[in-house]
Amino acid sequence: MDFKALLAEEKNLGKNAAAAYRVDAFEKIDRQLDSIKDEEKLMELREEAKKASEENKDSLILVYVAERILISLRPHEYSMRLNNLLLTFYEAGNWDVVKYIGALILSHSESSKALRVLADVAEHQGDEERKWEYYERFVKADGSDKEIIVALADHYEEKGDRKAAMRQGSRRYSRAS
Repeated sequence: MDFKALLAEEKNLGKNAAAAYRVDAFEKIDRQLDSIKDEEKLMELREEAKKASEENKDSLILVYVAERILISLRPHEYSMRLNNLLLTFYEAGNWDVVKYIGALILSHSESSKALRVLADVAEHQGDEERKWEYYERFVKADGSDKEIIVALADHYEEKGDRKAAMRQGSRRYSRAS
């Protein structure tokens, strides 16, 4: 993988690369990484990407390469850097890339951070059904956010699903103690 070319492409995106990136850039990297079957070579590539990202602290794409390799080889390991990358694209309003990276994270674990961000993106895009799906999963993954629990209970109440509303309500009250 040519990190210099990736950095040059990133630089050409301008000052706000997080807003300018498109999903196809990440898909291209994923295809390249998926073609490498030797885990040792992947780990060497990850180390190179980490080193290059330390030398190029503002590079988003190098962080993605390193963390994409890590999540594919060790999906059980929590990736704070991948979650932070997700937040960077979220703050830039780049919903397509947020959904892409969020799906990658969720394909390996029920990350409450990714679920919350994806719910917010669904809301921004007017996809109410998906928003509530993400909130339901979020509450199952991390039932400590009373605001979301209440919103979910209210949502089910409005839909006429008293059983689901009560289930959320019981979560609300069981977390309060």
